[in-house]
Amino acid sequence: MLTDKNGRSLEVGSKVRLMEVPKALVKGLLLSDQQAIRDAVQREVFEVIGSDEYGNVELEMKLSRGIARWIWVSPDCVQRD
Repeated sequence: MLTDKNGRSLEVGSKVRLMEVPKALVKGLLLSDQQAIRDAVQREVFEVIGSDEYGNVELEMKLSRGIARWIWVSPDCVQRD
């Protein structure tokens, strides 16, 4: 079972906030995409749309330019809303 940074259970459909941005997540991204991700920290609510075999959760981010990005982060980086 996946849990957020506070130990609350996570599953597909859970609403979460990204609480921190891992450096590896933004490394090599366009500066505008990096900024969009950083701007979303603690403000935006995302839905968990999946998980992987490594225990990461998948979130869909809709950037200001109307572009969607799917990011994978450790559940320790999110907080259930």
